[in-house]
Amino acid sequence: MSRGPDRAGFHKKPDSVAADKAYSNGPCREYLRHRGIRHTIPEKTDSQAAPPPQRLTRREATWLR
Repeated sequence: MSRGPDRAGFHKKPDSVAADKAYSNGPCREYLRHRGIRHTIPEKTDSQAAPPPQRLTRREATWLR
C-alpha cells in the first residue's frame, strides 16, 4: 500500500503562506524559513526597526565639537 498525493493522510508542504501580524514573531518566521516555505507576514508597528541614523556632514561634525 503506497501513499500518494491522492491518498488520505498525505501531508503536502505549502509553497507559500500569508498570515496576519499575530504571527510576525521570530520563531514563526524561522520555522517557515527552515521548512523552505515562503511567507508574507506584515511587521507589527511597534517592532519595526528604527531608521538608520543620519550621517553628519563635515561642517556639522566640526560645529558639534
